[in-house]
Amino acid sequence: MVEESPFDIKVRENKKMLFCTNHFQREEMSQLNREHLEGTQGRLSYLTQSNLENKNVRQAFYTFRDASTPLYNEAYNEFFGTLHTFTYIFEEHKILTAIPNGEVLEIDFKKWLKGTNLLENELTGYLNYS
Repeated sequence: MVEESPFDIKVRENKKMLFCTNHFQREEMSQLNREHLEGTQGRLSYLTQSNLENKNVRQAFYTFRDASTPLYNEAYNEFFGTLHTFTYIFEEHKILTAIPNGEVLEIDFKKWLKGTNLLENELTGYLNYS
């Protein structure tokens, strides 16, 4: 995982699992973080305690779509919130993607590369403004 700023570039490595957040996790870059980190640190804490490494890719995808978790956010009036969820299942060559409150679009990437067109023209869903 690469953490980059205009001033420095640092690499984080872990053979087990890495999580990407909205704040710098490397100690030597933490001074570049914004002042209020409660939300992003809460999501990181949830991720590290969620046993995602024991879930399959589809289960992890639905965990990120679950509005009852801190991973999903509907603070759209504050210009922040979940706009889409995306994953690639390497073993199956499949893409899963969805927007809030919408159906999951599953794409067979191998077939698409060979010229099979998608049947869907758009993703639909809606944002819950509070």
